[in-house]
Amino acid sequence: MRWLLRQWYGSAYGGNEITAYQSKSLSVSEQVGKIAEGALSAGMLQFAKISEEWKSIVGEQLSMFIAPVALQDKCLLIEVNHSAWMREMNGRPGQMLKEKIQKTFPDITEIRFVPAGRRRRD
Repeated sequence: MRWLLRQWYGSAYGGNEITAYQSKSLSVSEQVGKIAEGALSAGMLQFAKISEEWKSIVGEQLSMFIAPVALQDKCLLIEVNHSAWMREMNGRPGQMLKEKIQKTFPDITEIRFVPAGRRRRD
């Protein structure tokens, strides 16, 4: 096509004509987002958003011990990898964390802490 336009319009104007016939550039992330919206359920997209924002929600240190595992019927399952942290999460600190998550993601109606091992490790 480039060769044809240069032959037709000459070397001075061929380059301008090439850009005139080019489609508008598109953002890859924008296009992937559009595709994902059609391919993934709302729950999957929400879980992806939770996973992406997890460290900012719970903090760097706590994120080493707990992680979101699944979102099933508006119930967020959070994996806890140590029994001492499981006791903590079943107490007041866990309740405060649940309130923070539900404030950030109001669609989540229930949050459960589960022992480590539910997440598939590759």
